[in-house]
Amino acid sequence: MVLGAALLISIGFVEFELATVAVGSVLGAGGTGTIWWGLTARQDRRRALMARLQRRVLLLATEKGGTLTVTEVAASLNLSLSAAESVLEGMDDGLRVRSDVTNQGIIVYEFPEVRHHPRLESGSAG
Repeated sequence: MVLGAALLISIGFVEFELATVAVGSVLGAGGTGTIWWGLTARQDRRRALMARLQRRVLLLATEKGGTLTVTEVAASLNLSLSAAESVLEGMDDGLRVRSDVTNQGIIVYEFPEVRHHPRLESGSAG
């Protein structure tokens, strides 16, 4: 649509036809709006997918005692290593999720709230 609109506008300028320029402008606006809608819908889908994956990672962290590696996430959630790494890096805020490199060079993601949850519960009961 956008290319067709550009062609109509060009023809309108060359032939001095104002109506052709106007039609081309309307088509161009429609094409641009369609592209914008598609891009925003794609971003919304990506955010929703990331939120679902993050919830699954949190559940996995709860099962595993509050620490995870990229390989554990990839294997447990059936993700590629790069996708698992992207999810964990996106969650790493240095507060609720922290990453640390072990002496063996393994990046471990720690979930302090999950890890210390039993102690927090026992402290509030007393």
